[in-house]
Amino acid sequence: MVRETLRHWFGVKKPTLALQLVEQEARYVVRQGSHILAQGFCVAPNAVVEGRLVDPAGLARVLLPKLPKLKGQVATVLPTRWLHVHDMSLPRGLDREELSYQVSRHITHTLGLSLNDVFYDWAVRSTSIDKRNTDIQLAIARQTDVVPYSHVFADTDWRMKWVCSEAQVWAFAYQNRMTRPPIAICQVESREITLWFIDADLRVRSFYKRLDETQIARAGFVYQTSAQKEGGLLQLPARFVADELASLLPVWLGSSVQDLTMIYGAGKGFAWREGMAAIQSRIGLPIRIAEEGLIANRLRGQVPSIQAGLVILWHLSKQVNT
Repeated sequence: MVRETLRHWFGVKKPTLALQLVEQEARYVVRQGSHILAQGFCVAPNAVVEGRLVDPAGLARVLLPKLPKLKGQVATVLPTRWLHVHDMSLPRGLDREELSYQVSRHITHTLGLSLNDVFYDWAVRSTSIDKRNTDIQLAIARQTDVVPYSHVFADTDWRMKWVCSEAQVWAFAYQNRMTRPPIAICQVESREITLWFIDADLRVRSFYKRLDETQIARAGFVYQTSAQKEGGLLQLPARFVADELASLLPVWLGSSVQDLTMIYGAGKGFAWREGMAAIQSRIGLPIRIAEEGLIANRLRGQVPSIQAGLVILWHLSKQVNT
């Protein structure tokens, strides 16, 4: 009896499952407080098509056996191109009901979407310097991209609670590292390259390139046999990634590329520790691995590229637990 009372007093946090779909793969981190209970990935080729969940029952069959038998909550991270984050400015002094009306009007009139087809949430971000406007951050996703995740856990003790954008997770994760802004996070997967550019005001711009079959054939792959226990890894060569970033950064960022002070690398599609020197030499910017530091302590024992593939989930699981 005393034990249960103490657990209540100190507020033991519920287990949280952070989940992300990349290509045909489900990546997961299960966290309770500061403890990582489980982490890894599983392939669901018929359930996941280009990162979009099309067969919840198929994903459940491969994912659920890997999770602890616990009652917990689920946080899902969606690609930035599916869960859009918008910044809008409204006159200062509006009450919450009027702000809510203006947000819904922005969705229907400016974005041309039906409120019956989307899920959305919003928050007051800050007040502008001139004190005349209120900045609103709006997150919006189509219901068809969100609802299938709930079906995965329909007959389990896990319950969907959060859906987050990649851009939001990265901005919160790096807000305390912005001593020399702006920075960028570059995620490289076997068939895509994504960049999040975070400015001094923690506003995020997102860029994405899907590699077609011709580019993949031209690039070739490096097979990492050190990851055999994880089923092996197919990764892009350092030369190819360096050339791609050298050509993409000026196009994506324009003159802002001159202000960039650091790039953090993430994703399983590139061997960051072995190849980041080649990229740094090619683009002339310092590069660090996104999971270095505190994150590395939580993912210790994993193959480095596996760590880099799970880092956003570690951050998400921490953010929703605080």
